[in-house]
Amino acid sequence: MEGMVAYYNLLEMEMYPFLDTLEAQGYGLICIRPFLEGMLTDARIAPAKTPEGDRARDPGWAPRYALLDKVRAVLGEEPPSWTDFALHFCLADPRVTSLVVGLNTEAQVDSVCDAVENIPFGPEVPRRVYEALKAEGVSARVVSMPSWELFEMQDQV
Repeated sequence: MEGMVAYYNLLEMEMYPFLDTLEAQGYGLICIRPFLEGMLTDARIAPAKTPEGDRARDPGWAPRYALLDKVRAVLGEEPPSWTDFALHFCLADPRVTSLVVGLNTEAQVDSVCDAVENIPFGPEVPRRVYEALKAEGVSARVVSMPSWELFEMQDQV
């Protein structure tokens, strides 16, 4: 199957409204950045629990963590593993046909392979999250990331 490559995760859902169109045209979504630069992993899901100097503590990430709080309210309960949940979230919708994940170690590869063996929920979860974010008037481009701000600043110099 052919597809379109785009960011897609709990907080970057701007492609969600186009999934029906992609499917109708015989395409799937090839999802990249399911962990949102590591934010949606067990190691960084709570910035206060990260080591001093970790980028999750940078004030530029605060809007993303505020948005995550809205998603948490929709979910109702914390998943046992945010790392696994981030993968499950992307693959729960059958219109997402592939997932590209950046990994550094053999243990990470094994962990991801184990996590995607069984997706514990269906497309209703991404739909609920999208509807909640839409009701808030939030899109991926409204809340800027520190890295984007850096690139914008460099362009102005």
